[in-house]
Amino acid sequence: MASAAQAEASASRAELSTAEREFREADDALRAAALRAVETADARLARAHDAGLVQRTGPPTDDGDHMRVVVLPLPAEVVGAIEARRTLLERLPVRWGDEEARERWALEVAEHYFLYGHFEEAAPFYRTIWHERCGKDRNGYVAWSRLLDMANLSDDVEQVRALVDQERAASCAFDEDQRGEERGCQGRGGPPDPYAEARSIFEQALKAVGDERAALFRKAAEAYAEVFRSAPARDDAPEGAVNAAYAYGQVGEVDAQIDVLGRFVAAYGDPKLRAALRISDPLHYEERATLTGFGMGALAQALAKKGDVAGSAGVLLSRASLDGEKLDERRSAACAAVQAFASIRDAKQVAAARRAAIGVGAKCPR
Repeated sequence: MASAAQAEASASRAELSTAEREFREADDALRAAALRAVETADARLARAHDAGLVQRTGPPTDDGDHMRVVVLPLPAEVVGAIEARRTLLERLPVRWGDEEARERWALEVAEHYFLYGHFEEAAPFYRTIWHERCGKDRNGYVAWSRLLDMANLSDDVEQVRALVDQERAASCAFDEDQRGEERGCQGRGGPPDPYAEARSIFEQALKAVGDERAALFRKAAEAYAEVFRSAPARDDAPEGAVNAAYAYGQVGEVDAQIDVLGRFVAAYGDPKLRAALRISDPLHYEERATLTGFGMGALAQALAKKGDVAGSAGVLLSRASLDGEKLDERRSAACAAVQAFASIRDAKQVAAARRAAIGVGAKCPR
């Protein structure tokens, strides 16, 4: 009985071994055929280049001042090179140790699409490589860089901002060469300046007179505020908030001025964000505290102008407690808060402001 069971088990193992061998042989044959197809396609493409097909080094663009991508038809030889690699990626079973080769094939597919302006087809390949290889090898940064190029050439400002913000949060640069390129991304046409249009209008308003001046300041305020509100915590937010507030002030829109400054103080000066910077980037932490304090000062002035003395004094008291702000500014804010609360006879808040003043070593007049 036992001998029969053993014989059956041995036969089953033999059948399984045979099936596994046949599967490996079939897999090897498919792999070899697919690789030969890539070699053949690449040879055809090389011959086409030798015969005069332009060997592209960048995507096609129009001749306008603001370059935009132009989609060119894919030559048959390029299509062949793409399809051969896509067959490898889509039909070939994944083997252990294939990761590097599959990454290379995917990047080559994306590059062919990119060089002929077919950004929609290229993007999924680049995005997968970026997400999977960011910081692990050079290709992670290359994929991010291509996505940034495509967003710029497609005039997709929101996508540019998202890519730049994500790279700032977690850099994909793998070596010093890529880190240098990353630092100079604006120099190679990197993200467009989101405040360029608002700044231009603002500068025109400063030079204008009469009704035109008021109209331009209103337009500048709205342009600055729109960009600022899309990302009020970003590093360039102070320009948007402060200039929008100034422009609103020039046309007497105090409520709008208060709104934009309040948003700036809350988002740009977010305590959690600043606490993280205090550990990771002390210089940036101090700069952000200084600019937040400046925004608080402007907000306090706007509230006082509207007649909200209590609100103005409350902002000043908050500035007196702002970690990272210059000590002289904190002392001045504490004393100003004491005087403002005293003017509306709020004894409780006067006492709180005096405690804040003592905490920063301020000597406020009685």
